[in-house]
Amino acid sequence: MAAYTHTVQKEVTGMPGSAAESAFTYVPTVEGPNNIKLHNSQYVTPDRFVLSATGHDRSGNHYGLIYETWRGGYNYSFMMANDMNGDGYNYDALYIPTDEQVANGEFRFVSEGDKTRFMDYVHANNYLKNHQGKYAEAYSLYSPWVHRIDLSYKHDFSVNVCGAKHTLQLLLDVKNVLNFFNSSWGVSKYLNPEIGSDPRILKYEGVDAQGYATFSTPKSIDGATKTFVPNKAIGQCWNASIGIKYIFN
Repeated sequence: MAAYTHTVQKEVTGMPGSAAESAFTYVPTVEGPNNIKLHNSQYVTPDRFVLSATGHDRSGNHYGLIYETWRGGYNYSFMMANDMNGDGYNYDALYIPTDEQVANGEFRFVSEGDKTRFMDYVHANNYLKNHQGKYAEAYSLYSPWVHRIDLSYKHDFSVNVCGAKHTLQLLLDVKNVLNFFNSSWGVSKYLNPEIGSDPRILKYEGVDAQGYATFSTPKSIDGATKTFVPNKAIGQCWNASIGIKYIFN
């Protein structure tokens, strides 16, 4: 069996909180919470592929394999580090400048170091690089692809007693087999803590003498910054279970 699912899900708010106020104000926007636009869902997994195969032989052996890969599940929004538009809500979507806008001074930084760090990070990040000249859409930064394989093996030991068939079945299940061979395989990733709980990678610093907005970039951001790092939770590790089943007619 093989199946591929591509999901597109849009929403105005994914209710990111426990009260009406948080559902209204905790959504990354361009024009503020009074003008929330339809955007990618906070909870969608856009792509998933599953492949499963089973087999058995006359010697009582049963085999099973499941391969699964997906991206998303952890979805993030590129935002400003502070309230640039002054509406009292610190959920302003990030504008991603083009190289030309930075080069000709339309988009300005407080220092050359801030400019270099920010643009190097933009060029190294696929989403930012492909959306220069636009605002980052809410929840459009998806966690990377994850690849996992689960294996199962069963063997039947059967005997006939008084005309009835009795079977003891030995079972072995191994989850996330790839992780057994390499601790970096089969592990999902989440946002690098050095970036923060949200990727707020640009800070508005005010206007310069010519009336242009100026920006700074956190020290943690540069072209070598990894956007995602492995999730080291115990649920990401491989595990195996052995069991015995008694089957009778």
